[in-house]
This record gives sequence, structure tokens and C-alpha cells, in this order.
Amino acid sequence: VWHQCGILNTKKMERMNEKALRIVLKDHCSSYTELLCKVERNSLYVQRLQLLMTEVYKTVKGLAPPLTNDLFLHAPNDYNTRSHERLIQPTFSTQRYGFNSISYQGASLWNSLPNTYKMCSTVENFKSVILKWQGPNCNCNTCLPCIFRVLPYDHG
Repeated sequence: VWHQCGILNTKKMERMNEKALRIVLKDHCSSYTELLCKVERNSLYVQRLQLLMTEVYKTVKGLAPPLTNDLFLHAPNDYNTRSHERLIQPTFSTQRYGFNSISYQGASLWNSLPNTYKMCSTVENFKSVILKWQGPNCNCNTCLPCIFRVLPYDHG
């Protein structure tokens, strides 16, 4: 629900999460990254990306409710390529209802995942693997994944 809320509200949620962690942990000195490591979590934004990828995985593997099957379309793959299970990114005419749509964002993020993630055999296996993923690797410092990327918690 909150994934498409915009950068200002996303920053507010991260700040509230940081404040809550400071109160619960009684730690007013550590950085947000250090607080997240103490509770063995990623930022709220990265957690939402991971949840979105889990839902895309279920849809791609045919494990999601029928209502979501039309959200993501498989790209035709006539050749044996390294790109495993690519999704079509739908075209759009407006930024608000196109780029920010679940179909576009989900397909874009899914296509950026390493193939080893996409080839997981079960949802449980995928969930354990996706915890290590920190979003797409663009490092531009202007997009939301780059702005809200904090040092990952090492899940194992």
C-alpha cells in the first residue's frame, strides 16, 4: 500500500522507523544503518521492494491468485539466452499512472534480479534469497532505491 507514496512520504516513514528503533533499542547515538543491523532488518523501502519481488515470483511461477496473472507478461524468448524469465515492461503515456504502476515497477525490478534468484524452486527458498537483495544496482544517488539504500544486514 505504501510503496507508491512518493519520496517525501517515504523519507517520513524511514525517519519514523529510525525514531522507533532509537526508542526501542534505547540508542540515540548509532546511525540508522547500525540500528537496522541491530534488529537484523533492511530499510522499509528495501523491505517493500523485496515483498514486491516475492509477489512477482509467485505470479511468474503460477502460485499467485488468478487476479494477478495479468499484471506481468512474459517476454517472448525464442533463443537460449542468459536472461531467464524476462517480463515485458508495459508502455505508458503518463509518469503517474505508468512508471509508478505495479506492472511497470515489478517487471523492471524482476528483470534486474540475478538469474539465480529467479530460478529458485520454492517460494520459501526465494524469500530466503531475496533478503540479501538490496534493489537494483544503479548507484545514481537520485532514484529511490539509491536514496534509501543503506548497508545491508547480512542474513546469514
